[in-house]
Amino acid sequence: MPSGWTRRRGSTWTWYIEDVPDPRTGRPHQVSKGGFRTRKEARDALLEAQAALRSGTFVEPSKRTVGSYLLEEWLPDNQPPRLRPSSFANYTIYTRTHVVPRLGDIDWRRGELTVAGKANRHERLPVPSDVGDAIAAYLTRGRPTTEARAVFVRAFAPYRKMSRNAVTNVAARAARRVGLGTIHGHRLRHSAATAMLHAGASLSEIGQVLRHRHALTTTIYAKVDIAALRTVARPWPGSGAAA
Repeated sequence: MPSGWTRRRGSTWTWYIEDVPDPRTGRPHQVSKGGFRTRKEARDALLEAQAALRSGTFVEPSKRTVGSYLLEEWLPDNQPPRLRPSSFANYTIYTRTHVVPRLGDIDWRRGELTVAGKANRHERLPVPSDVGDAIAAYLTRGRPTTEARAVFVRAFAPYRKMSRNAVTNVAARAARRVGLGTIHGHRLRHSAATAMLHAGASLSEIGQVLRHRHALTTTIYAKVDIAALRTVARPWPGSGAAA
């Protein structure tokens, strides 16, 4: 049975398996898959991959980039007459000159995104598959034609990169549409941290995703997990039970 292990890469975890036969040449080589939020997720995925190897149903993780998908599959599949010749020509030029070159901050092979922040800090965060699909759909069908070098731009002219306030306003409008009232962008961070905590992530892992500089900043989320707090709470004097 090929050996496997997990390893942290930046803020995410990756599994590796050695000596997997190449389907084309039969020669053994290493395969890997990253972007897992916790070591447990990576370990569980590793065990599934090893089980698939034993049963003969293993499919090697794709190394395709979004650029190769757009240029080698999406554009060829949408040639005229599916698209008007002028539209197809514009999509081809736009993809080659604007979309593909600007995806350097998204590592589609590893499922990671590089986020640049203050003090020249750069963090790598996971990009789940549904998020990657949504980004690809936006780039191919929703993004206005513009010379702006950002991936996400304003929906109305002038088509500049989205500001922090614009992201907050998008979240607020979406929340109002579904009857949640006004919820700003920062609430999404809190919701993500709470969901990660309930899924078993540690405070250090949550701090890495939220890009907190100090561990003490992340401890505020400890109060959300009441069940875990009960296990460490000391009995109230005279009660004989944990608070």
